[in-house]
Amino acid sequence: MIEPTVQYVDNLHVTINLINNQIPLDYDPNLIQSYVNQIKEVTNKFKPFNIKLKGLNHFNNAIFAQCYSEEIIRLHNALIQKIGTKYKQYEGINYVPHCTIVFNYKSLPVNLYKEVENNRNIDLGEHKVDEIYLTIWELPPKDIIKEKITIKLF
Repeated sequence: MIEPTVQYVDNLHVTINLINNQIPLDYDPNLIQSYVNQIKEVTNKFKPFNIKLKGLNHFNNAIFAQCYSEEIIRLHNALIQKIGTKYKQYEGINYVPHCTIVFNYKSLPVNLYKEVENNRNIDLGEHKVDEIYLTIWELPPKDIIKEKITIKLF
């Protein structure tokens, strides 16, 4: 552990589209099925593809591995066009594909900052994307997954 004051991510993932973090915990299954149907309409046009994880970087509240893939950007744009998002500030040229490793720190701890700097170019390999998930969870600080629906790419 680098710092005792940070939270490490248990559910490593690359967010393609944050649809809505305001779905109530007693959500309507029909709403979720509507999202699944729309996602499948988009993903039916995609074959499995690779992403490359290379280099650490950070936002104001998270440390992440940088994700490189033209296909993930195409998928992101297609999902935004089909479903939309409530987070316009993260779309288009502002979309940064990434895999969060550490989140919810108030300031960049010195040792953690050194690790990011020392690993700006670390190669974390290529990874095949052959399915995506519609995940319903209570976002941090609780970070509890309520439901996870798998959607395969063909």
